[in-house]
This record gives sequence, structure tokens and C-alpha cells, in this order.
Amino acid sequence: MKLQWLQKAEADALGEAEERVLLEQTPAHYPEYAAFLEKQGTELFFRGPSGAVYRVGPAAIGVEICVRLPRPSEADLDDDLFAFLRWLVEGVGGEWSVAALLQTKKLSEMPRSVYKLFPFVGNFIKVRGHYMHYVDVGKGEGKPTVVLLHGNPTWSFLYREIIPKISKNCRAVAPDYIGFGLSDKPAEESWYTLENHAKCFTEFMERMQLKNVILVVQDWGGPIGIGYAQEHPENVAGMLLMNTWAWPDPSQYHCSVFPWRTWHAPFTGAYHFLRKNVLVERGLFHATGDFEKMKSGPVLEGYSYVFPTERSRIGMLAFPRNIPLKPGDLNWDRMADMERRLGSLKFPCRLLWGERDIVFPVENAYRFRKLLPNCTEPRLIANGRHFVQEDAPREISEEILALAGSA
Repeated sequence: MKLQWLQKAEADALGEAEERVLLEQTPAHYPEYAAFLEKQGTELFFRGPSGAVYRVGPAAIGVEICVRLPRPSEADLDDDLFAFLRWLVEGVGGEWSVAALLQTKKLSEMPRSVYKLFPFVGNFIKVRGHYMHYVDVGKGEGKPTVVLLHGNPTWSFLYREIIPKISKNCRAVAPDYIGFGLSDKPAEESWYTLENHAKCFTEFMERMQLKNVILVVQDWGGPIGIGYAQEHPENVAGMLLMNTWAWPDPSQYHCSVFPWRTWHAPFTGAYHFLRKNVLVERGLFHATGDFEKMKSGPVLEGYSYVFPTERSRIGMLAFPRNIPLKPGDLNWDRMADMERRLGSLKFPCRLLWGERDIVFPVENAYRFRKLLPNCTEPRLIANGRHFVQEDAPREISEEILALAGSA
């Protein structure tokens, strides 16, 4: 989301034809804004995240932002202008914050149909240089805080039916990983490693001062949440595990050439994940028991609108490329160590599993049951698939509250 600043000669060398895309007639409405811009000079030139070049300078009335032609797509234009706004607000400082700007963006851009399903106040916190979105609902004095971790390609929206059920008794916190949901989305695939996600989550927990927590993990929430629990067992009161893994051999599905490895292989991955958005448009459909709601409508829109461009989907593609399949692969040693240390987790654990999941089949649940020393037998959801939160929000809420009551 960062801007690349250019000299006038550099910008002019790329062509001088331009088109106005934003006009502020009263930049001194809040004097601190005008004062900050004046310090930067009469004219500014920058390259936005999309690669398009812009000029910020005086207009007949006020200050204008013009893009050098050819004009980018509307989605790219919005991204570039919002990156400028972030720079501006951060520079002005004082009472103005990027977090408040992001909250305003959420309010103004979330489709009404999605907001009806997800009416929670959005919060933002800066971790490792990026802004992470999270939901924080309920109080639950004296009870553990429930931290809800999603997978790929989902976000805190996945827990929209569970949060109201548990927040009457407990505080519920649901973050979006960097690159997902309403959080920042770095443009470099190399950023998206399990190690970086784990570090961001650890910093999130520290900055939020979250202790005595119940971790609810599914899909990538498993390696991220379990990894945190192994490093900070004193902060964890319990864990609910759903359709996930914590070892270097995830499942037979991940070894298959068709469709999984073909979907994210070099070039075919960029085509399927970035251009076609296959994991949202098709993956959710096949990985949910109630697949009718994933054909079209507000639920599908809730997952798709946060990934509007190819650039916004890079985290989606990077996650499967972080799954090891053989010794020497990225994260093989990390996941092997995670499996070895499962026996050290002494707090209560519960298992709930979508029985029809082919991504992390029910055998994974029984493997956890064997490796975790204080764990219940798995509660199986007969029609549940991979994204079991969509199939069994009531049952999941019951399991969470049972953990909270025993902690």
C-alpha cells in the first residue's frame, strides 16, 4: 500500500497527458491538512500500488489529483487514491489516524447485504507495519476471552453467526490475518509465510493484552493458533480445533495433482487464484455443506467483496504454497516440530469436525485426539464440510461455551 515518490522529470518522462480523478476545493477546512501539504511542496508526483503515476497540485480552486494516462481500472484507481489518503492522514497525525480512516472505509464500502449479516464495529491495530482488522464484541467478566481464527480464503465474516451466540457470555475477538478480509494486503507474495502470519498474530495478542484465552482454530488457524499456544501456554485456557492439521503431512488431498496442486502451481496458480478467484468462487461452494448459499447472494458476496482485484488475492495463493509435502519443503521442519510438541499442551481441548471434509478429513480429528493429552472425542457434523462454521454455528457455539464454562 506504500507510494513511490517521483521527481517531476521522472513523471513527465512517462507522458504528460493526464486526467483529474479527485478535487479538494477546500484543503484548509482543517488547517493541519493544508499545512502538511504545503510542507511537501507545490506539486507532488507518486506511483500508486497499481503502478499508475499521479500528480498532486494546485487547481483553479483548491488542490487536484490527476492520473497520467492511460487511466487504470476503477478498482486500481481506488486503491491508489486510498494509499495516498493513508499517507496523508499518517502525515497529518495528531487526532487523525489511519485506523479511523480504515474504519470509515469499511462503513462506506461494505455492501448493505453483507452489513446485515456482519453488523459488527470494525477495529484496526498496527502489527509489524500493517493494519490488522478485528472484531471485538462482548465482555464476559471473569471468563476467558474467545479468539476466533479463520483459514483460507475466509476472514472474520466466517464467524458472523457464532459471535452473537457466544458474546452474551464471553468476550469474542476475531482478527483477519494480514492479506485477508479487511486487513492490509501486502503486494509481495514472499511476505506471506507461516512465520510472518505467526509473528503478526503473536504481536496482535501482545498489543491487545489478551490472556486467559480460548483459541478456536480451523484450517490455517490450526498452525497459527497451535503455534502460539505452544510458545505461550500460560495464556491459553483451552482450544477448540476444527478441520485443521498440525503436522508436515496434511492429508492426501494436498498431495493430489488434480485439482489442488494444479490450482496453485507456477503460472496456473496465478491464473486460477489471482485472475479467476477460484478459491472464493468455486472453493467455498465445494467446501460447505449448505452449498446453495455459496452459489450467489449475500454470503458469497461477503467473502468475495474483500478480494476485488488480483493484487488483493496474493495471500490466498501464498497459503497453499506454504504447505509442505516432503522433507526440505518450506515449513516441513516447523510443522514436524509442532506435531512433536502437541503432547505439551495440557489445557482442555475439544474437537468438532465436518465429517464430509476432503481437505482435512475426519482422520485428522482422531490424530489430534491421540496426540493431545487433555482432549475430548471429536464431535462429528454429519453434513459438515471444510468450512464447518457455515454448517454448524450452533454446535460450535455450544463447544466454545462448554470450554469457557470449564476454564
